[in-house]
Amino acid sequence: LRVTMITSRCYALIRASTCKLPGVQQRAAMWTARLRPCSLRISRRSFFFKRKPQGQLLGIEGLDSAHDFPLLAADAVKDARAALRGVEHRPALELVSALDGVSNSLCRIADAAELVRNVHPDRDFVSNASDAVQEVAGYMSEVNLDADIYHGMKRAEESAEFGQMALEARTVLHHMRVSMEHEGIHLPEAEKLECMQLLDTEQQLSFDIVQRQELSRRPPASAADVQGAWVPLATVSSALGSDASRLPRRGAGSSEEVCLPNDTIWADRVLKTVACSDARKKVHEAQQAHDAQGEQEMAKLLGVRQRLAQLRGYESWAHYAQREALFQSPDRVNEFLDATWERLRPGLAAELTLLAQEKQRLGLGEA
Repeated sequence: LRVTMITSRCYALIRASTCKLPGVQQRAAMWTARLRPCSLRISRRSFFFKRKPQGQLLGIEGLDSAHDFPLLAADAVKDARAALRGVEHRPALELVSALDGVSNSLCRIADAAELVRNVHPDRDFVSNASDAVQEVAGYMSEVNLDADIYHGMKRAEESAEFGQMALEARTVLHHMRVSMEHEGIHLPEAEKLECMQLLDTEQQLSFDIVQRQELSRRPPASAADVQGAWVPLATVSSALGSDASRLPRRGAGSSEEVCLPNDTIWADRVLKTVACSDARKKVHEAQQAHDAQGEQEMAKLLGVRQRLAQLRGYESWAHYAQREALFQSPDRVNEFLDATWERLRPGLAAELTLLAQEKQRLGLGEA
């Protein structure tokens, strides 16, 4: 989210085949990709748009405050456990309907929590919504690796009833079964437990990284908190306008400076519109500064994902991520990127030459 973290990371979550059957495989994929795909699913739910009673958040009954999120998530998981108890013994169509119903109930809370924890300014809401996401995600991990449900799906696919079911229901059942195989349903119990723990860690690390990036783009509370470039206020005042009052300052008179936080709309505005090359250079160099903490977090996330992929029988996370994507393998992705770069390079070189000539013509420095 953001609506689904356009970020993010959302890109690789919609499977290539989804476009052929809108709304079908999204439902099945939520059991294997967990929260983000279910946030992207097209469904008949419209609770975001209904007229709601006063005090009710996002049209969800019982969601009146931040602290209701974990309670609603726990209730949704409890109801899901009851709904899926013995589901592996039910007829094929009942099995699919039960899984789809549980999917809707869980995503009703998870989607709202995912939205709130990514966009709400109140840290209390963010914390409680994040707890709700983790609660639902943890249960989804259990279902992904539930051998009884998996064997129930196989039995249902082999039954005479399967051939009489609607195409949508058959597709959902088949895709859920195949997805569970990709997720590691074949693993011994000890490795399944490790897999679930890694999934929880991966989910939290991903969220923490994005939250840290978002916080760094907000105006800092004080000059001591800022990470960015200090530039003369007089140089950038026309580009910033009234926004300059929101940013930290130091000095006075002609020596007064303003701080532009990295990767913000203010920094971008200065880079694109301010004539002073020194100011632009300071902003650019500040944005290239070494981020040791960020690199450590990304390295840790990569390590977790590599281990997850290896547990599931893949050479690397890149191979796992591409298993059902358009290019199907990391080698093909690299070939595409290399070919694209070769096609783009001549045009880029020509444009850089034009920019250098224009810079020299304007007397802004050597080309």
